[in-house]
Amino acid sequence: MLKYEIFEKSNVSFKRHITFYFKFKNILKLLFSICFFYCYEIFSQETYFSWEGRIKDKYSYEFIPAAHVRVISEGRVFLFAADNIGKVIISYYKPTSDDSVLVTSIGYKPLSLSMREFQKTSEIQLESDIYSLNEVVITTEKRKKQKTFRLGNTAPFAIGSSSGSFGRQMMLLIKHENITGKIIKIRYYMKDPPNSDGWRLRPFRVRIYDLDTLNNIPGNDLLKEILIVSLKKGNWLEVDISDYNIQLPNKGVFVGMEILPAEYYLSNNIITHITSGKNNAFNSVSIGYTLRLKKSKTSFESWVFYPHAGWKREIFGDTDYLINIVLEKTE
Repeated sequence: MLKYEIFEKSNVSFKRHITFYFKFKNILKLLFSICFFYCYEIFSQETYFSWEGRIKDKYSYEFIPAAHVRVISEGRVFLFAADNIGKVIISYYKPTSDDSVLVTSIGYKPLSLSMREFQKTSEIQLESDIYSLNEVVITTEKRKKQKTFRLGNTAPFAIGSSSGSFGRQMMLLIKHENITGKIIKIRYYMKDPPNSDGWRLRPFRVRIYDLDTLNNIPGNDLLKEILIVSLKKGNWLEVDISDYNIQLPNKGVFVGMEILPAEYYLSNNIITHITSGKNNAFNSVSIGYTLRLKKSKTSFESWVFYPHAGWKREIFGDTDYLINIVLEKTE
């Protein structure tokens, strides 16, 4: 009888240990799952930072069009521009806790924010920069009369479209002789490929280089900031770069676009896949091209940067990317 009781007690103890073991194992699984998804969320958030909001006048509460939002992150500068109703969408790679934001617009005082302050709001208010000088109210200095003209591929519309793989740069080399002036705009004709819609509306990075005359390839990067833009509607996208005071380089200039990494478009739900479509068209950004003009103030050539092969002259018949620049001369 004593042996039976000892056996029963041992059996109960064994069952308790087994039950505890399985309960503990399930708790560990739960903790691991929570930790995994938490770490995944942290990793995802640290990979890209996204923000959407409006820029307004502090007193009138009216939207401020074309305001600039600069994000400074570990020596990198990302520039985003508000649209005509003050709306701006920001997304950039690898944010840090030390990042800062500078919001500017002509006629308004610059506003500096820490990333922590910036994240807490979806509405940025700027204060007008009006001051008095000899009892005369001045808002912004009047600019001298300017004369502008276009250089590059100045065709009115595109006959086809071209899309590139992620990380590719599609550039137009504009060559010239004895032309001087300040580049105030870059104009892109964005065009969707056949049987697709919205490719022309996808964001890309603006690129400008001077001409390395020795090797006939892009030389110095003239746009130090990371300027990401996108078309809102229609086909023509005009990017105002007048604030950068970039003078037209001697002999020639490369202007164009860099398609962002695939992770950028996937993480912002701009695309759902990265496979190529019909006629080998990559599911990325699409720009228009046209037949080469016979008469032009300048000569131009299409070039492409392949991430694994470097710079190559793009030769596809008598066609070129539909990109041009607006040059300004002060009288």
